[in-house]
Amino acid sequence: MKTPVALSIAVALATGLFVSSDVQATGFKDVQKALADGKTDLTLRYRYERVDQDNIDKTANASTLKTRLSYKSANLNGFFTVLEVDNVTAIGNENYNSTVNGQGQYPVVADPTDTDMNQAYFGYKTDHLILSAGRQRINHNNQRFVGGVAWRQNEQTYDGYRAQYTNQSGLNIDYSYIYNVNRIFGPNSVNSDLGGNLHLFNLKYAINKQHKVTGFAYELDFDTANALATRTIGASYDGQIAMLMQSSLKLATTQSIFQLTTLLLN
Repeated sequence: MKTPVALSIAVALATGLFVSSDVQATGFKDVQKALADGKTDLTLRYRYERVDQDNIDKTANASTLKTRLSYKSANLNGFFTVLEVDNVTAIGNENYNSTVNGQGQYPVVADPTDTDMNQAYFGYKTDHLILSAGRQRINHNNQRFVGGVAWRQNEQTYDGYRAQYTNQSGLNIDYSYIYNVNRIFGPNSVNSDLGGNLHLFNLKYAINKQHKVTGFAYELDFDTANALATRTIGASYDGQIAMLMQSSLKLATTQSIFQLTTLLLN
């Protein structure tokens, strides 16, 4: 009985419904309006990849189309929901090894055909805080450690809870607890999901318009993939000093090319 009671309380808090029937009617109309005022997007992306691998006789030719249907409701007292469904379809024959289509005679192109729920989460937003729970997209920094691998047709998304805080002083704090990673291989693959306990922490601080520092800590503890379990802590700087170093490097490279050209001409 605990779960239905907790769910009822959550619904009451989210929709603002109280005992009064008039208030209930008003709350229901607000929910209807938030859903009706939501935004729907349809995205089509065609992708062709050819792979000629030395140790495999046949050449892979993967011609696929991704159709994405996305919906985001309007805010209702700060609450909103996001739904996103992806379908990947082969255009022509599947002359490639998608890792699930049984075409092992071809090189791997990890774009399996299927329909999958890419995102499905509830959120709450204020001026400085965003809370979200469910399946969602998470991209940190340059996506070297945490990202969606979105250049593949089936995007990697994360099941869990996320809190993002920003303020006017340039501070951005992002923490996520993830219990499942939905990988690019699709829901029908034995490599589709990775369950575990993942803690993703990312902090950015903009000192000013020219200088920004970032710190991150990723604790990855997977249930079945011990080889991928890691603890990564790091920091980066982006700003004017880096630009000056790049300019100096470009100048040195230009001088070296000029000296080499002069040597060849003489």
